[in-house]
Amino acid sequence: AQQIQARIEATQNGWQVIAVPQEFRARIGHDTGMLRIKDQKGNDVPYLVKTEGSETTDFRPVVYNRQLNTVDSTEIIVVDNIHKQEKQNYVFKIANTTAHKTYTIEGSNDQQVWFNLVSQGYIDGLYDERQTFTMKSIGFPRTDYSYIRITFDNKSSSPINILDIGEWETQAVPASYEKLRNTSFQLENDKKTKTTVLSLSKDHYSPVDFVQIHIATPPPYHREAEVFTIAQSRKSKHIRTRAYLTLHPENKHGDTVDPILDPNFYIRIFNEDNPPLQIDSISLFQKPIQLIVGLKKGFTYSLEADTTWNTPNYDLRKAELQLPDTLAEVTIKSIEILESTKPETKNKYGNLILIICSVIGVVIVFYFGNSLLRDMKKK
Repeated sequence: AQQIQARIEATQNGWQVIAVPQEFRARIGHDTGMLRIKDQKGNDVPYLVKTEGSETTDFRPVVYNRQLNTVDSTEIIVVDNIHKQEKQNYVFKIANTTAHKTYTIEGSNDQQVWFNLVSQGYIDGLYDERQTFTMKSIGFPRTDYSYIRITFDNKSSSPINILDIGEWETQAVPASYEKLRNTSFQLENDKKTKTTVLSLSKDHYSPVDFVQIHIATPPPYHREAEVFTIAQSRKSKHIRTRAYLTLHPENKHGDTVDPILDPNFYIRIFNEDNPPLQIDSISLFQKPIQLIVGLKKGFTYSLEADTTWNTPNYDLRKAELQLPDTLAEVTIKSIEILESTKPETKNKYGNLILIICSVIGVVIVFYFGNSLLRDMKKK
C-alpha cells in the first residue's frame, strides 16, 4: 500500500474544485477510487469527479464486418478503408470484462492477399468502474491499405463484447492537459538497426496520455516510431507496443496515447537510411483529475489516497446537481507521504518465523547428532 495525504482549507462555502496534485497521480494513476476527502473528525466528505464534456463527441464510427470462427476459436474483424486514407489506430468500444486478449493485424487491398502489420498484439484493462464499457485504442504502423483485418485469439477465453469500432478526430494538445514534472530522457542511436531509442523516466506511476517530441532537425523529415514498455519477469522480457507515432514537421503538437503508467517507457524511431533526428526535449502530458466537493469556509479538510482503497459509493453521484459554470479551486496547503506499515509488519513476522524455524532446526540437528554419537559409543 502507498499512502499520501494533503491538507486543504476552504476559503468559502459551497461547491468547490480540488485539483489532484501530481504527487497523488504518481501513486493512483487515473484511479479516482483510491481518493478520499476527510473532515476534521476523519469522516468522509462525498465528492464527484469532474469529467470533460467533449471526450465522447470526438468518437467517429467506421464501417466494419465481424465474424466468429468456431473452428480455430478466433474472431475476425475487417475494417473498410476503401478511400485508402492513412491510418495508424482504431478505437474499440468494449463491454466491461476482466479478460485480456492477444491479436494480429493485417492489411490488404483486395481481401485476397494479406500482409502483416502486428504479429503479437496484447490488450487488457478492459473495464471502467464509472460506466459499463471502456474505450481502447489498438494501434499499428501507419498504412493506407483498403482493408484492415484484426484477428482476436479466443482459445483461452470467450470472445469479448465489441460494441462499436471507430476513431478519434485528430486534435491539438487540449488546453486542459497538464504537463508532467520530474521527467527525463536518454537518447541512443544504433547504426546497425538504423534506429534511435529514447528512454523516458517519470515519477512512479504518473499516467502519460500525450507525448510531444521537440525536434530541431529542419524539414523535410518523415519518420515512423513506436512507443513501448518492457515487462521484466524472472525468465524473460516482454516488449509491449503501446502506440505508433509519425514524426513530421506538420505534427508539432504531438500524439495521444493510451495511458502509460510504467515508471519507464521507450520510443523507438526508425531512421532507415536517414541521419538521426536532432531531438531537443520531450514533453509528457496527462489528463488532470478534478474533484467537485461541498466545503465549509474556515474548516480544514484532508485529501487522502491509499492504493488499497476501492471506489466509494456516494449518493452524490446519483444526484442531479445544478452547478455553476465556474467553481473556485481549493488550494493545497501541504503534502505528506506516509509510510505503510503493512509491508513492515509482514517483514517483521517473516523474520520472526525465520528465527524460530532456525532455532528449531538447530535443536533437532543437535538432538539427533547427540543420539547418533551415543549409539556409536555403545557399538
